[in-house]
Amino acid sequence: MTNQAEFTTTTSDGVIVVAIKGEVDIANVDELRLCLEQATRERGPGIVVDLTAASYFDSRTIALLADFATRMRVHRQRVAVVAPNDGFAARILQIAGLPLIVPAYPSLAEALGAVRQVAGA
Repeated sequence: MTNQAEFTTTTSDGVIVVAIKGEVDIANVDELRLCLEQATRERGPGIVVDLTAASYFDSRTIALLADFATRMRVHRQRVAVVAPNDGFAARILQIAGLPLIVPAYPSLAEALGAVRQVAGA
C-alpha cells in the first residue's frame, strides 16, 4: 500500500471529528494513532472517527480503533465510527466485528447524535 492518507480534525458542538481520507496501512497507522491521541487532549463528550473517505485500511487500523475506544471508555468518553452502509469501511468493520466494540453509523450526523446523546444521559 501507500502512505497516501489525510487525517483532519474538526469539532462539531464539542464533539471531535477525526476524518480519514485515503489509505491507512503500516506506513501511516502511527500517524493516525498520533492524531487520535492529540484529539483526546480536547475535553468533550467523545470522538467520531469518520471513515467515509477511507479507501483502504488494514487490521492494524481496526486494532487501533478497538484499543482507542476501549481506552476512551475508561475516561468516560465515547467513540463512534462513520461507515456508510454501501462503502468499503462498513463491509470491513462488519467482517472484523468492530461494531461490537465501537458503534458504527451510516452518517456523520447519526454518529454525532449518538455521542451527544450518551454525553447528555
